[in-house]
Amino acid sequence: VRHSFGEYYTPYWLAERTLLSATNGDLNLHDKTFIDPNCGSGTFLSVFFNYKHKDLKQKIDFAEFVRGIVGVDINPIAVLMARANIFIQTTKKCHFDITKKYEIPVYLADSLYVPNAIFIGGEECLDYELYTTGLQREFHTDKVRIVLPKKMIENDEFLNIIALIEKHIVNLDKKSAIKELQKHCESLKNNDDLRKQIEKNVDELIKFEAKKLNSIWLKIFSNYFRVATFDKFDYIIGNPAWVQWSVLPEAYRENIKANMRLDGLFSSDTNVGGNNLNICALIANKCCERWLSDNGKFAFLMPKSILFNKSFEGFRNLIINGNERLYFNEVLDFSNGGEIFDGVGLNFCSFKISKTPNAESGIVPLIDYSKKKQCAVNITHNDKWSEAKEFFKSENKFAVQLQTEFNNNFLLVANLQKANHLKSLVGKCEYQFRKGVSVEYPMRLKFVRLSSHKERGIFNPYIKVGNRLKPDESTEIELELAFIKPFVTAPMLKESMIDWENSYCICPYVPNTKQPLPKDELKKLAPYIYRYLDDIDENLGKGSKFNKRVQNFEENYGILRMGSYVWAKHFVCIRDNTKLAPTYISEIKTHWNSLTSPLFDNHISFVSQVKEGKKERFIDKDEANYLLSKLQDKDATEIIMSSQDSRSISSRLPIKVPILSKKDK
Repeated sequence: VRHSFGEYYTPYWLAERTLLSATNGDLNLHDKTFIDPNCGSGTFLSVFFNYKHKDLKQKIDFAEFVRGIVGVDINPIAVLMARANIFIQTTKKCHFDITKKYEIPVYLADSLYVPNAIFIGGEECLDYELYTTGLQREFHTDKVRIVLPKKMIENDEFLNIIALIEKHIVNLDKKSAIKELQKHCESLKNNDDLRKQIEKNVDELIKFEAKKLNSIWLKIFSNYFRVATFDKFDYIIGNPAWVQWSVLPEAYRENIKANMRLDGLFSSDTNVGGNNLNICALIANKCCERWLSDNGKFAFLMPKSILFNKSFEGFRNLIINGNERLYFNEVLDFSNGGEIFDGVGLNFCSFKISKTPNAESGIVPLIDYSKKKQCAVNITHNDKWSEAKEFFKSENKFAVQLQTEFNNNFLLVANLQKANHLKSLVGKCEYQFRKGVSVEYPMRLKFVRLSSHKERGIFNPYIKVGNRLKPDESTEIELELAFIKPFVTAPMLKESMIDWENSYCICPYVPNTKQPLPKDELKKLAPYIYRYLDDIDENLGKGSKFNKRVQNFEENYGILRMGSYVWAKHFVCIRDNTKLAPTYISEIKTHWNSLTSPLFDNHISFVSQVKEGKKERFIDKDEANYLLSKLQDKDATEIIMSSQDSRSISSRLPIKVPILSKKDK
């Protein structure tokens, strides 16, 4: 179950290595404070205790032992496990006073959404709403709201006070509950507004209890309130859930948006899913905003895609509290370290962040840990780092942050000298790459032979077999050649050449237009194509919601992203995944000896035009070769491919490529 929520518990050795990154050079951990905002079963907490008290010579009081270490988790089972693990860990290191009540500092709460501070009649209070489905049928509400004075929450006996009040509510005794509250909050006697709010809370809880729906709300809320009273920590270290924002419950997302400043955290690119942030980045940002001290250090295990992906564009700016800047200090990369979290396909790193920049601006040390091919060590979940590190080979590298108009992602390089050299080549590519077209697969064709009529040909249409497309050689259709174009797919792009043999598509457009021919006109100009498209009409127009949103045609046979740029004679193309494969492509000679420009699939980005003033002009062969030479440069290729995930190569290239001037031509 917890895996479906993005929860994967961390091996001890990995938690320890993450702490060592965060605390590097700190020799006085005994006096430092630590928080794990998503503590799970408490592995990081165990590491905190071991390092904070590594010089402990004799038993100390439990309260002293746990002071300065806090765990938070939204999963009640995880919280119980963490509390139990802490108690087990402390039995040999602590003594207990049987006259005292101890608080194990692990709290059932949401580290992302904590209570808000408000003032009622001049009294500072904490206000929180908890969403639930349990009250909808009986009370027609999906939330419970409780407000309590902050002074009372900060009382060392707060949780014990709440336990007493809860007993009175279970007994439906409003008078005793209010009396207990007044005992610990003198201002209730004179603050009418606050007293009314508290009485309203008690009335609602008693109402729920009367219907057997109380569910110990006060005890649940007490954890949330306790977490809200914590101030700054020296170290924020942990492994948050890795879950996409889009899969969170809608009510939860709306609540976060309503109660939290999210400005700048999401990517500005809404058209390619760039606004679908992973919640781990949101948790990281808000934990730093809420709890990171001025000299504090933050270290989280998070997906490696934070370095590259568009969806993390806003997070990579590391802005908190509106205008306060944080900095990446170190990255530990375990992408090549084997399967550390069972069943998780995501590569991940440990990211160290603080309010202090590194000496080399924009250059972050990165240690690449890769699994040794032959190693006698068999790594286990509970190993210490001193044992587990024998399993890995480490290599020191650097992550260089690009700062261009369109990119703030990172470039990974082997050494500092190379990092500085490549950084000097980073900049804006003034040529605008465009995405290839989206052609429905039934409109793709393989040429078979010419028809008896010289203006028509015989073709095999494409079909889908499982997840693959292939020509249906058992079916032959006759179509007008005037509306057939060569079709180039990304795998056909090789280094400086195109491996195209027999790939076509129907293009029901008049040259130099971007709207498909209306059905009545197509019927007149190309009756065979019209009949075929009409026969397959129900299989067309089933693209994504995004395609439906951006297309500006009604015909199902329309092709997405058609414009003047597809009618050029000279193209410079790159792939959007796996490898760059820059290639110059001009007109292609068809099987019927006609020279025509091709269409490119949507995994190819291409340049065919350049902007001059307010107008666009086509590039010529000289300019195409100029751009191609820039893309074929080894350093340029390294910048492009090492600064992003090869599964999704951006068409906004982070290299300096000025427009070729007439003088240079």
